[in-house]
Amino acid sequence: MVVAVSGGSDSTALLLLLHDHLQRHGCLSKLLAVTVDHKLRTEAADEARAVAARCARLGICHRTMTWLELKPATGVAAAARAERYRLLLQATEEAGADLLFTGHTADDQAETVAMRAQRGSGIGLAGMAPATLVQRRVWLWRPMLDVTRAELRAFLSHRGEGWIEDPSNTNPASERVRVRSLLDDQSRRRWVSESKGAAARRRELALRAADLIAATIRVQDSAVVVAPDLFGDVNRDAAVHTLRFLLQLIGGNPHLPDEQRTRALLVQLNDRGQSTSLARCVLTHRRDGILIRREQRGSAEPAPAAITLLRESLVQRPVTSAFDLPLIAAFALLAGAPELPPLPFREGDAPIP
Repeated sequence: MVVAVSGGSDSTALLLLLHDHLQRHGCLSKLLAVTVDHKLRTEAADEARAVAARCARLGICHRTMTWLELKPATGVAAAARAERYRLLLQATEEAGADLLFTGHTADDQAETVAMRAQRGSGIGLAGMAPATLVQRRVWLWRPMLDVTRAELRAFLSHRGEGWIEDPSNTNPASERVRVRSLLDDQSRRRWVSESKGAAARRRELALRAADLIAATIRVQDSAVVVAPDLFGDVNRDAAVHTLRFLLQLIGGNPHLPDEQRTRALLVQLNDRGQSTSLARCVLTHRRDGILIRREQRGSAEPAPAAITLLRESLVQRPVTSAFDLPLIAAFALLAGAPELPPLPFREGDAPIP
């Protein structure tokens, strides 16, 4: 297993907690700590060496990954985040591991949900999932989403351990930093509570969607056929959830289609003979159900078979949240795609005391 360690308070606390737990169970040698040097600050190399020294003192293997490529002129923060995860995944796979721990906290969760709320995000209000499957190979695990940064810093101070303060965490050019400055303890607790409720609703939607997929969707030649039963009023929310994911997979889109547009599409397709399009998909209501094909606008070539599109999208899916596992597993079964690797732990049962 791999743990991402920048040297900040959150990741340092996670490193020590993992050390204590694994040492008690006699498997500390299975842990690799990885630090990413983005080459954006001159101090970063010294900070990586400080993390390496702490790991050596703890008897933990350490590796520094470096972003060597030319930096973009704009969007540096987003590019650095993407490169950080790419390097962490590379280190995880090169170590032969399938589990990557990160030190996200309740504070991070509150900030994430607050930012998404400003954009009116629906299922995104569930925030970060405790576990996310990346490229069907590595589980990214966030075991400290219920722990505040203040609690972790108190833990470090009690142990006599210091940490590194990254100046980017106070840079007001960052949206996250601006949101953080507006949140007090009460509002953080409120956003975390909101995320838990939204996460429970999202899990329930995924379970209901999985049942609908098994009962109402089949693959026929070049199209996916959805039985009209999917659109029953009792299943409306689950039907919308199912259809959004189905359109994303058939259309090969990086994001889910807009929820309100999907709801409007369901209403439009109530009558037989109606045809419409959304998210690079064409939907037609015929006698045997709703046919969904990938749109081939501007191309004389026929669309690939629906089952091929489903399999490719599922196999190439970059990330799958633990919230959505039942739904994605149901689509994989429908398309004959490889099964998803199981969660390495039950949620709330990661190796953190």
